[in-house]
Amino acid sequence: MPKLILLVLLVAVVAGGGYFYANYDVDIGRDDDGNFRSIKVSAAGDSDSPTPPKTPSEEQPPVSPRSTIRIATFNLAAFNEDKLANHRISDILVSVLPQFDIVAVQDIRAINQGVLVQLVERINATGAQYDYAVGPDVQRGTVMRHTNQDTVGPYETIEPYSAFLFDKTIIEIDRSTVTSVKDTADRFRCDPLIALFRVRGPEAAEAFTFKLINVHTDARRAAVELDLLDDVFRAVRNGDSLAVRDEGRNEDDVILLGDFGTEADHVKQLAGLPGLVSTIGLVPTTIGGMLPVDNILLDGRATTEFTGRSEVFDLIGELDLSLPTARALSEHLPVWAEFSRYEGGQAGHVAAGGPASTHQ
Repeated sequence: MPKLILLVLLVAVVAGGGYFYANYDVDIGRDDDGNFRSIKVSAAGDSDSPTPPKTPSEEQPPVSPRSTIRIATFNLAAFNEDKLANHRISDILVSVLPQFDIVAVQDIRAINQGVLVQLVERINATGAQYDYAVGPDVQRGTVMRHTNQDTVGPYETIEPYSAFLFDKTIIEIDRSTVTSVKDTADRFRCDPLIALFRVRGPEAAEAFTFKLINVHTDARRAAVELDLLDDVFRAVRNGDSLAVRDEGRNEDDVILLGDFGTEADHVKQLAGLPGLVSTIGLVPTTIGGMLPVDNILLDGRATTEFTGRSEVFDLIGELDLSLPTARALSEHLPVWAEFSRYEGGQAGHVAAGGPASTHQ
């Protein structure tokens, strides 16, 4: 029994000591010769002494938002459910598309939005947060048109449509502005797709806000369609009802991008637009091409947010693809240009007319 009592007392002392040192601070005072002078006991955390600063390794790194964004265009060449089901092609798209913050895509050949929903789901399965926008016709569920063929009779064709894919953590869209330009004479095979965007991160009044015109020109009617595009550009820039409303903002940052249908100098064919410049010059944008077919065009006097950096993305070289694999995806190459996140190209610049109304 005495041994048991001694054991219990020992455990109690140890437990009490542990509780004491876990909940109280002990400060022993000594004089200059090291002799004991006083002892101070206080509850842990009540000390008058400041908390020691964390070491650099313990500090969380400050949030450093990127100062630029990448806007791109990519013709997906008859993209449909069969292409998406090809794992090699879908893997390439999942690898390439998230390298851009917003990308205008053309030549989607599906009867509804399902193929885009699946594509975005595969991109987001990697941890990204992308979304998409399409024109009103596609939103209603079908882009199928009926035509006639003399020898066979009525048959159905699926007309191509365009879309915007964008990173929701970086770009926001005003969905009320998403529209397709309808030419009264139906001279566009694929109606230009337009929307108003704003960069997230900076204060709303300082964030780069811009309108995109996603074009897919029919090579067989390039001369006619290119001649119409200068009118579309002006209408979008001026906020005409033909294009997109912009809450009286008079947004002058209008970017014309996409597939211009020909290797001819389409910038000269749009010469009626003063200040229009090509971001990539005369760099070929198709596999085996000699001149650009795809491009990103803007008014260099107005869109000062353009940093001067742009590139035709080399799918074959960057991803080590074989020529047949690259061509199975598309004859076109992605084209991108870099822009400041801030209106006017610098922080502190407030856009005239205030920020646009934007909605996720």
